[in-house]
Amino acid sequence: MMSSRTFRASLSKRACDCGQWKLSGIPCSYALVVCRQYVLDITGFMPECYSTTEYTLTYTLGFFAPLADVED
Repeated sequence: MMSSRTFRASLSKRACDCGQWKLSGIPCSYALVVCRQYVLDITGFMPECYSTTEYTLTYTLGFFAPLADVED
């Protein structure tokens, strides 16, 4: 079922009327549509903590060590 509501996504404000972007910090589907319309890379609007660089650093610096094969 399609919704008849419309939402405005502002890439410059990193916000959308739907509220999902503000709630999660991750661009919502409406922001994705705007990015596709203007041929923009959505990853430029993602928080840095979700980048592969930050993910790799989390484990490289030794803060968290992946678990070895652990059996129950």
